[in-house]
Amino acid sequence: MKNRSKNLIFALIIITVVAVFAYLKYSKVTVSITSNPSDATVFVDGTIEGRTPINIKLKPGKHNFKITGVGYKDHSLDVIVERNAENKISFDLEKAALIWKYPIDLSSSSGDTYPLTIHNGKIYAEDVFGYIDCLDVDTGNLEWKYKTYLFGIDFSSMIYDDEKIFAQSFEDIYCIDVKTGEPIWKHQAEDLILSSIAVSNGKVYYNDFDNVLYCLDANTGNLVWKQKMYFPLILNDSLVIYKDKIYGYTDKFIYCIPIEH
Repeated sequence: MKNRSKNLIFALIIITVVAVFAYLKYSKVTVSITSNPSDATVFVDGTIEGRTPINIKLKPGKHNFKITGVGYKDHSLDVIVERNAENKISFDLEKAALIWKYPIDLSSSSGDTYPLTIHNGKIYAEDVFGYIDCLDVDTGNLEWKYKTYLFGIDFSSMIYDDEKIFAQSFEDIYCIDVKTGEPIWKHQAEDLILSSIAVSNGKVYYNDFDNVLYCLDANTGNLVWKQKMYFPLILNDSLVIYKDKIYGYTDKFIYCIPIEH
């Protein structure tokens, strides 16, 4: 009877030791993270956890904390999280260098973006609401604003020379004075435009849904000629004109096609 009691007590001791060991090894403690300013993104050991202020459950031990915020430099810190301690971490974010900023919506619901074009000290930006904004490259001041297609420009290309900007939507080609933002001409396509526009030797080229290549006079917007192409449709942003040849690609091939005019 006594041996049985001793064995039972010994077993209880072993179970208790194992339970305590498991608790100390696997249980988590709370870490409070704040930042100034708040609403910064928190990464712990490379995994995003949320935004400040935030409380996170972590195992005791060494962890890497990284804080990022728009307009602020990233901060990274290695911290040893302890069980019987007040685990609080606070970050003071340092502002990143900024010369100027200008509000504009450059992202669409489909995830497409509209890159900036810089020419002769001016920045030209397209937004999803159909506007082209011309800004001074040094100050960010608005020089002019022009409204194009109702639902915005549909391709990420603007072509320019010293006097004109050429832009497009799904249905129209626009020629705009680079100094004033005033329209010089507008061309309405016969069908949906599928390629980016190309400008070469005083001519503007584009490809439509029926796989027809159009050539316009760059000064007037008048149709010079059109040519049916008997190859797969040229995809967005791929149309290039060079030495009286058309270059474009599909998902499998790059094509070189002669201009027959």
